[in-house]
Amino acid sequence: AFALGALAEHTDWRNAGAYADSLVLVVLALVMLPVPASACVRALREVLQIAPRDLDRRVREALDAINARHRLAGYRSFVARTGRIALVEVHFRVPEDLPIGSIRTLDAIRGDVRDALDEPHVWLTVNFTGTRSGPMPQAT
Repeated sequence: AFALGALAEHTDWRNAGAYADSLVLVVLALVMLPVPASACVRALREVLQIAPRDLDRRVREALDAINARHRLAGYRSFVARTGRIALVEVHFRVPEDLPIGSIRTLDAIRGDVRDALDEPHVWLTVNFTGTRSGPMPQAT
């Protein structure tokens, strides 16, 4: 800013030299604005519990495969990231004629979900409900 002001003194722009400091400050602020703006957007997405697209896509792909492999009747999911923790909630719809056998079968499905997510820090909730429990919205 001082150099611009000094150079302006020797040109037809000598009156503009007084504004050189403010002009440099405005340019620097505009150049640096994307850094705090992107941090604010990330923080707002976290507060509103909007999942990152990549995490949401990976969860859906994993749940689609598990849903098909175990012949379940669909699922509904909720995904969010809070800090380093991924929050994943899954509600599987189980057909009435699906032989479950024991709780180990359901635990194995939960284990498949955890393994498929490949997240180091995940808070996972997996629920199972029958097909007669009412309409279930499309997987989200």
